[in-house]
Amino acid sequence: WSPMARDTWLEIPVLFGDARYAQLGAAFDANGVLWWSDAVTTDVTPWGGRHAQALFVHPDHAGVAARILRLALGLEDANADEPFTGECPACGAEAVEAWACPDCELSFRSRHDPDAPLIRFVREHGGFEGG
Repeated sequence: WSPMARDTWLEIPVLFGDARYAQLGAAFDANGVLWWSDAVTTDVTPWGGRHAQALFVHPDHAGVAARILRLALGLEDANADEPFTGECPACGAEAVEAWACPDCELSFRSRHDPDAPLIRFVREHGGFEGG
């Protein structure tokens, strides 16, 4: 098969290095996701250039791709954050309905920006649904 017109595919809104590209490509293949990639030059020096991979998925496979991205990248949906109650995992202090530990200030919020393009892509295509 060959990629259809570029405007019919969804671009995953982040570039990937070689190792992550190989990991995601293998996971997409194993799950039957139709995808393709394009090398993007990210830096040029007198000694050569650097590149990363842009990934594109077929719209019919965006949901599966979004779940794969969530799992492979350990993504969390910051829109689902709730205050924490319990023992702080870092220092053991008791926290009640807190966003951060009252003693060591460990944050209990997601480490991801809820409006980051990759988080929005995963959310919009159902990658955070179903656990």
